[in-house]
Amino acid sequence: MKKIYTMIMMSVLAISLLNAQDPAPLIFSEYIEGSSNNKALEIHNPTDAAVDLANYQIAQSSNGGGWEYYHSFPTDAAIEAGGVWVIITDQTDPALYPADDADEVLGYPSVVHHNGDDARGIMYVTDADTLLIDVIGIPDEDPGSGWDVAGVSTATKDHTLVRKNHIVTGNIDWAASSGTDAYDSEWIVYDQNFFDSLGVHTFIPLVDVTAINLAGEGDATTIDTDKGTLQINAEILPADATDKRIVWSVSNITLASVTQEGLVTAINDGVVTITVRALDGSGVSGTIDITNSNQTPVVPVTTITVTGEGGATAITENGGILQMLADVVPADATDATVTWSVSDTSIAKIDGNGLLSAVNIGTVTVTATANDGFGGIGSLDVEITNQFIELADLTELRTMDVSDKSSVYKIAGEVLITYKQSYRNKKYVQDAAAGVEIDDNAGNITTDYAVGDGVTGLMGTIEEYNGLLQFHPVADPGAASSTGNEITPIVLTPAVLIADHDLYESMVVAVESVTFPDADGTAAFENGNSYDITDAIDTLVCRVSFYDTDLTGTVIPDSAHVAGIVLEYKGTVQLSPRSGADVEELINYVPSDDATISDLMVDGVSIDGFSPAQLTYNVVLPTSTTEVPPVTAVTNNDSAVVSVTDATNLTGTEAERTSTVLITAEDNLTTKTYLVIFSLAVGIDDQHMESFEIYPVPAGNSLFVKSTESLRELRMFNMTGSTIMVVELSGEKSAQLNISNLESGVYFLKLSGDASTEILRFVKK
Repeated sequence: MKKIYTMIMMSVLAISLLNAQDPAPLIFSEYIEGSSNNKALEIHNPTDAAVDLANYQIAQSSNGGGWEYYHSFPTDAAIEAGGVWVIITDQTDPALYPADDADEVLGYPSVVHHNGDDARGIMYVTDADTLLIDVIGIPDEDPGSGWDVAGVSTATKDHTLVRKNHIVTGNIDWAASSGTDAYDSEWIVYDQNFFDSLGVHTFIPLVDVTAINLAGEGDATTIDTDKGTLQINAEILPADATDKRIVWSVSNITLASVTQEGLVTAINDGVVTITVRALDGSGVSGTIDITNSNQTPVVPVTTITVTGEGGATAITENGGILQMLADVVPADATDATVTWSVSDTSIAKIDGNGLLSAVNIGTVTVTATANDGFGGIGSLDVEITNQFIELADLTELRTMDVSDKSSVYKIAGEVLITYKQSYRNKKYVQDAAAGVEIDDNAGNITTDYAVGDGVTGLMGTIEEYNGLLQFHPVADPGAASSTGNEITPIVLTPAVLIADHDLYESMVVAVESVTFPDADGTAAFENGNSYDITDAIDTLVCRVSFYDTDLTGTVIPDSAHVAGIVLEYKGTVQLSPRSGADVEELINYVPSDDATISDLMVDGVSIDGFSPAQLTYNVVLPTSTTEVPPVTAVTNNDSAVVSVTDATNLTGTEAERTSTVLITAEDNLTTKTYLVIFSLAVGIDDQHMESFEIYPVPAGNSLFVKSTESLRELRMFNMTGSTIMVVELSGEKSAQLNISNLESGVYFLKLSGDASTEILRFVKK
């Protein structure tokens, strides 16, 4: 495809291919990281001969992983002298750049499907060697979102980079190529989706500064008024110099000062040289001598010695202060005042009078700078120790702002060591209500604690790492405050652990009777792997996070009780066993499906005649009962769960008078439901019943029943609610019941007719 290009001050020769063994100085001339997949690369051939691309590749790195992939150019691909090679994605918006104008249009994945943190390099490859010619980014560094270029933050993301037109050789030093500002960078940074220059790269050589001529306003070379000024003008040659930036200076700051605009102010009598230096790298400068007279003498500060009051160089008291002193020389300096500053205000602060206040642990440089502008300065390093915010316990620690990584916290209460490992000197500690991971990569804790030891006075900073709160100690707490403490796991269900994991993070917990879907009789636990565990309702991740344990290599059990430390990684809750002992295998374990009960009680009293096989019970309560009595049950399997729904109305419908007892077996699948139906006793001595009548009262060996409606059933109960007699009827309106075998006492008779039902109380002699 034909490319448009321009060569200025470059001889144009007949196109000829360079020797394949001599790499041409190809460069990246444009890099586009636009919206969506609007992305492109442009490679420029700055030579006067065509370059065959057979021996060239574009190396690719992703997220700091080093050179991993390599793009080869199509067969017979070549870049004409002074021309460019353009590669775009197949999803580039045609309105930004037509596909027909590109040399290569690539689908995903490809060398142009880059993100801001992906490096690219031009390589020259032969059988004997591989030579890196030019780079964008650093292949083994992950910069986050992208690299800074020309002073623009993360410029390799959501921007277009265009190589400056005078650059004709590649640069494998990305720091030098990207630069620190718009002047020292080899690149110009444009906004996102800038495609205007893609396909065209014009060579324009730099024009160096050759001379700088200086002259005072009106050709003056003297200042004869006290503290008078003189404007110096600079002529930079040639007029078309590429970079006309300059810097002004004076030979003696006690005689005069000069601004970067060339305004000279006299200070003392004498001759001072004003110098202007070019910043384009040419080394060219210009000078002019200015003579000052009639100046009131100014005595500058030459040295400042900074000390702490009483010779102190440290603050050791929490929240302590130290008065700083500045000894100014000479004693007769015209302006002996100073301005105080500190190197790090997160460690200490200082006021205008030199009072230093401790903020955090560290070393801070305290500086006194002379206010007379002659550069007098003095400093002293002050060590700040034992600074902290005291917290009661780990629960309070977990409420602190994790974005504040500098504040030091001291835990007043005792914490217990629950696990430790050599990796990064990590330890896990907890108290009665919370836990935290100690990440001590610096090795600040020197005491060799054992699991079960108590530690008091733990001090450190916090940060969040992938969702997990970490505590970084800054000092050794000293000897254990207690030893031999037993660490008992908190038993939870997977559902509770998943829902409330923040409450249990870094604490030792256990889930019981869970199964491993990955178990097959031979599969073993491996370092760094995650395994699902489930109780048939909820699934949790069990991860082998601790590499130096005997869990690694053991066969994954079908089912087990699993204990461990609760961790979190990017929102996923993980239970990490501390050793093989934390995975207690349940041999051939099958969760029980027993949902029966051994006792059913009303108000703490067993229902008379209870049988596990009987699911419904009628319980007659005294007439004066107004509140539903509690119903409880005792399961035959301790792992079964009892759930009771109380009756709502003792005088309502049967459904309202029924308390429901739901028993859920350990397998979470099998259930049984027991019903307790309450009724209030009603006797003929309590009220007159128009539909039903029983007599005599008290009764002897027989009890007679009369009704104004057809009877269907007579059911007799004792005082505990147990059924002791049932008589089925076929519409009769009277009946005689033989009660000779009943013991003396109070009984209840439930009469069910076609239209109504009543319970009547009677006494047996």
